[in-house]
Amino acid sequence: MEKTVILLILALSFAFENKAQTSIPKRGFAVDWMQPLVNSNPTVGKFEKIELGIHLTDSIKKLISNYVNEVANGNKINPFNPEEIDIYVEFKHASLSKNKRINAFYFEDFKRNTSSSNVEDWNWSQVAQENKFRLRFTPNLIGKWNFIVYVKIKGKQVTQLGPYDFACKDSQKAGYVSVASNKRYLELGGKSYLPIGQNLPKPTCYFKKDAAGAIKDDPFGCSTCPCANVEEWCPHLKKLPMYPKVYMVYLEELEKFKKAGADYFRFIIFPHTYELEYDKLGNYYARMNVAWELDKMIEKAENLDLKMHFNMFLGYPLTKAHYGVEAWDWYSNNEWDNGYCYRTELNMKEPAEFLTNPDAKRHFKNRLRYLIARWGYSTSISLFELMSEINNKFPDNPKELYLWQLEMTKYIKEELGHDEHILTVNYHNGRPNLKGGDESFSIPYLDILTYNIHRGEIYRSPLQDNYTMYQKHNKPMLFSEVGTGDLEFELCDNNSEWYKDLWATIFSGTASAGINWNEQHNYKLWENYKTVKEFTKNINFNEFSELYSSVSKNKLIETIGMYDNTHQKAIGMIQNTTWNYYSNSTDGPCKKLVIPSKKFQVFKPFKSGSKKTRIQLKSLNSDKEYELLWLNPFTNKVIETVTIKSDKAGKMALNYPELTKDLPFVIYKINEKGVVYSNNAPSKLEEKSVNVKNKATE
Repeated sequence: MEKTVILLILALSFAFENKAQTSIPKRGFAVDWMQPLVNSNPTVGKFEKIELGIHLTDSIKKLISNYVNEVANGNKINPFNPEEIDIYVEFKHASLSKNKRINAFYFEDFKRNTSSSNVEDWNWSQVAQENKFRLRFTPNLIGKWNFIVYVKIKGKQVTQLGPYDFACKDSQKAGYVSVASNKRYLELGGKSYLPIGQNLPKPTCYFKKDAAGAIKDDPFGCSTCPCANVEEWCPHLKKLPMYPKVYMVYLEELEKFKKAGADYFRFIIFPHTYELEYDKLGNYYARMNVAWELDKMIEKAENLDLKMHFNMFLGYPLTKAHYGVEAWDWYSNNEWDNGYCYRTELNMKEPAEFLTNPDAKRHFKNRLRYLIARWGYSTSISLFELMSEINNKFPDNPKELYLWQLEMTKYIKEELGHDEHILTVNYHNGRPNLKGGDESFSIPYLDILTYNIHRGEIYRSPLQDNYTMYQKHNKPMLFSEVGTGDLEFELCDNNSEWYKDLWATIFSGTASAGINWNEQHNYKLWENYKTVKEFTKNINFNEFSELYSSVSKNKLIETIGMYDNTHQKAIGMIQNTTWNYYSNSTDGPCKKLVIPSKKFQVFKPFKSGSKKTRIQLKSLNSDKEYELLWLNPFTNKVIETVTIKSDKAGKMALNYPELTKDLPFVIYKINEKGVVYSNNAPSKLEEKSVNVKNKATE
């Protein structure tokens, strides 16, 4: 039967002359320029998207239609399975040593129907279009490109189209985020790049009630939307699985986020939001509207110049009711919940089998292939993160999860050849279990390490400890979640921990500011991103290689910071540790879950005059004049700028402003007189290991 299908397709295909063409013809097998729109001599800017539409013969379209419409009898082609249909393009440029292969993907177009006054009646409808396969590519080299389109059915080539030419010209686009040469920080457009933002992990139709249950804040009119704020806990409304309203609110929140000064957010594919494969194994057709919504979200991020931390798989389906979300887990819980398709269709019993079952791995690779084919073009994606907190999903299978992550990252980098984006794996509050065989942080296909850190603690120097713990891997590290997590101190701490984590992470040695998990809808609090952006804009973080931290003799004043490679500069913060989640609260988990020692329980203001509260730097250049700037992190105002001299040992006392409740911590920037901060170009200094001078007591 396979031979008959292929012969039929070949009979309906067209021959193409093997020469470059300046316009692309439209035939049974044909290619359309979808973006940018061109008539002839196509030209695209560097780092700008090309989108092609691939036309297929009627016979192939019929076989695909049989599959997606679940026709009982007759031949079928699963458009999501590259073993059945494989459409790809090879791009050629004179500067490339080998052609760049990009895979096409099956596509359905949609529109939202939102005319009804009842949000429950909103839905999506398909928009008719001929080219059901699309291809997206972002050229990164100026000059002439050409490409050939290949179509294979069940492993056999049935046609090739092209070659076709296009030109790439220079543009203002900065391109993809990359790892800096010192393996510490990130770069973008030839400059040091410190991401500033937080987790916005999923679309949520946000509104807020007061303690009595009355509507307190409803900026998007979400109080009338079913399951608003608790979408994942409302699985009986699985028909969509969410309403268009929720996705639309997410786009509005991204606009608020950008306006507040942020440039980076972490996004996670939840099973009820943008997941393509939960109910049916290897068949994403019923969720093509979700893929279309993700197109719109990424386009919004591109238009706003926001960078996305793209987590490819939350992992809820591999657990038992993680965080109480039983409807999207591994198991079948009731009549409307069949459980995860990998369990039901592959007859697996326990989630750990997902890591070793050959068919499960094959299907998951196909899912990764689709994600990268459809969204791997985007320069707004800063990195791909394989699975969120995988050690929480498989605490008893360290060796198996290591081998699984090794295989999947190798598949992305080598088999798919996708090297445009930074690639990472993710852990929660605990390093990979080396004794159990998890060597994931040593996987050669990883570009950066990400780690979610949730805790309730007073000092901020442990943030530096978490970085230095993994320095041996010679890769940047990023806290992809930071905050108090399940302790829920954000409910009672008046944002003390959010403020301190936002700033302290800058001086932790990790490659971002934030990225906080809490306060995902606190738009007023987000305004603090502007202050962080202003402070960091002229700093080339690639120059900073030495971390330091110390506490005063009374243990109540702490500084953490960084020296540059020449010790001509230093940046950091000084905090009054009596301003914390406990002292800043009157009730709730802040007073009950993690009780600090008595000296931290009541706020006290402090000045820098006494020996007990003194803070000094000890590794500046000797006998040099420095300019010292003190910044109020809450108002974005310079408190004062002073000139101060280091002694012959390179020490300098920091006479910080009084640390009151209105100013519980301050930020400082120091530079040797005549030395300026500049982020015009990446550092050319030699790569150095990070030197750490931690926990000194003044």
